[in-house]
Amino acid sequence: TDEEEEEEIPEIDEMDEKAVIKTEPEHKLKYSYDVDLSETFEGISHLPAARHPSSLILEIILPGAESVRNAILNISEKNVFFDNKEGYKLDLDLNYTINKSGCKAKFDKS
Repeated sequence: TDEEEEEEIPEIDEMDEKAVIKTEPEHKLKYSYDVDLSETFEGISHLPAARHPSSLILEIILPGAESVRNAILNISEKNVFFDNKEGYKLDLDLNYTINKSGCKAKFDKS
């Protein structure tokens, strides 16, 4: 006789009960491009569409966050990862390769 194996369902321990469900925070990614004054006269529509931006600004909106002291922020050449204890997690792949050494982070309570 063939017996089907039953899949064991793990019990929820105390740590799992306290686990916070993470949500992706609202965020805005802004690109800036260097534009030569002559380009404004010629029209910037002739510029290549695949032009690399000169800077990127990522704004992560964290309602109710008083601090980011315990937050994790990892920036790689093609990804930004943010996680905090207040239930927010962002794992954002970037369309452009960035220079990690030129990156800055700032917390603004306003």
